[in-house]
Amino acid sequence: MKASDSDVLFYGPEFIGRIEDIAEKLKKEIESLELVFKVKTGTLDKVFGSVSAKQIKDELEKKNIIVEKKQIDVKDGLSTLGYHRVNIELYKDVIGVVKVKLEK
Repeated sequence: MKASDSDVLFYGPEFIGRIEDIAEKLKKEIESLELVFKVKTGTLDKVFGSVSAKQIKDELEKKNIIVEKKQIDVKDGLSTLGYHRVNIELYKDVIGVVKVKLEK
């Protein structure tokens, strides 16, 4: 099977370069954000439950940033008050870090 010119453009280095450029722009946008979640707490400010990757994804969507839940690196959820840095894998070597704050 012979590749056509359109196949070469689609899979060529120009295409990959464009994806990386888009991922880098998205990274800058994500890193300029601070997501704030109001959480319920008990005695000694213990958070009830945790903030999950889905909640972070939903909050990013409100800011017109679309990512997959699996791209967000929150293993067991965020369950302490204060600031957290959450990695979001945008492309193979492009990782954006969003600031997430849990407050009462």
